[in-house]
Amino acid sequence: MSRTYYTQLLKNGIEIFELDSAVLHAKVLLIDGNWAMVGSANLDQRSFHRNYELNVVVDSDDFGAQVAEMLDTDLRGARRIALYDHERRGWSVRFLERLCSPVSWFL
Repeated sequence: MSRTYYTQLLKNGIEIFELDSAVLHAKVLLIDGNWAMVGSANLDQRSFHRNYELNVVVDSDDFGAQVAEMLDTDLRGARRIALYDHERRGWSVRFLERLCSPVSWFL
């Protein structure tokens, strides 16, 4: 997901963590401890409409518990993004985000 969406997400109560120690391509979403989505598709229009990527949805308490345990382990080594810190990013980063935004569909 592009960092251009971080402000909107953070202001609406979404917690964002970044893991700098590894590159993970898989995406995981856990809702209410039992509804999980796992796959390779990003949450953007390109992944859903142009790339051949898939996500699977699993509605299971057992699977949800396993995903929660995995996320807890991963988040211990991740950096939490705070709205205050994100809004203080440099002008050059903001400029590049705005410059790339109109062509983000193709990136």
